[in-house]
Amino acid sequence: MRHRLADIAWTALFTLLVLWSVWSAVGAVRGTTAWSYCAVACALVAVTAVLRGAAQRRRGR
Repeated sequence: MRHRLADIAWTALFTLLVLWSVWSAVGAVRGTTAWSYCAVACALVAVTAVLRGAAQRRRGR
């Protein structure tokens, strides 16, 4: 049960970060000053993906 809740939380966080990065990228393309937000969002998505992958590998052992 605990692992299931952790998976749901990670998925929700990852989804929100992806949506934020897409929203920031669209804003940056439109000419607003959203480049820094886009960079931060992409970095957070990458960190979240790495941490989620590490947790999956640890749990698989």
